[in-house]
Amino acid sequence: MKRVFAIFLTCVFLLGLLPTAALAAEPDTGGLCPHHQEHSYELCGYMEAMEGQPCGHIHGGDCGYVEAAEEIPCDMDCNETGEDSQIIHSEGCAYAPEVEGVPCQHEHDDECGYIPADPGQPCGFVCRICPVQAMIDALPAPEDITPDNRAEVEAQLKAIDTARAGLTDEETGQIDFSRYQSAVGARLIIPNFRIINRFLKIVKKYTEPTSLTPQLLHEFVDKIVVHEADKSSGHRIQRIDVHYNFIGEVDFSPEFRR
Repeated sequence: MKRVFAIFLTCVFLLGLLPTAALAAEPDTGGLCPHHQEHSYELCGYMEAMEGQPCGHIHGGDCGYVEAAEEIPCDMDCNETGEDSQIIHSEGCAYAPEVEGVPCQHEHDDECGYIPADPGQPCGFVCRICPVQAMIDALPAPEDITPDNRAEVEAQLKAIDTARAGLTDEETGQIDFSRYQSAVGARLIIPNFRIINRFLKIVKKYTEPTSLTPQLLHEFVDKIVVHEADKSSGHRIQRIDVHYNFIGEVDFSPEFRR
């Protein structure tokens, strides 16, 4: 039992050494951001709240104030009454009648120093740029984009395109698109292994072709684009683009001269 208890105390001690996570509150920027760095009543309607100053008036006869008081009961069993049938309390008796209060009739002036508090008015500026920039900043780094998260990145890029469509040209010009462009570039070069495997299966069938047969052409080539001949240099230059099945156009097509 002592051994078990010792192990328990050791675990408690070790747990006490572990760092505890502290939740930091989001700072209140009051509506300010990189695109709205200073409040202006004309632009955002903001008015700063002002603390008030209490009234310095001291009650006196001129304001009519009477403080209310509760009745204090008799503590000497006084029972002598006067002509009005009211009990006459002896000297030293604690009795005191109830006093109905009268509010102060003072009106604030320069002498009392009263200043009312002003709640102000919050900033009404709504930034449309920061949310789009935050979406771009949330994109993964190019080296972190893989076939496994490609669909998620595609959804992020689509959401960014939808959000930026509502911005003006001036607002769009204030956005840093470098991370967005890097993500688009990384997405384009990620190989689609399913398509590549299908292409490699065809390649394995024709490891050493001796002639260009209709069947080979059909399996390898999707289309051939023949451009208009260019004779501006004095020679006839004919550009031909070959689009292969599954992998598209590969930029090594030669130019034929005749």
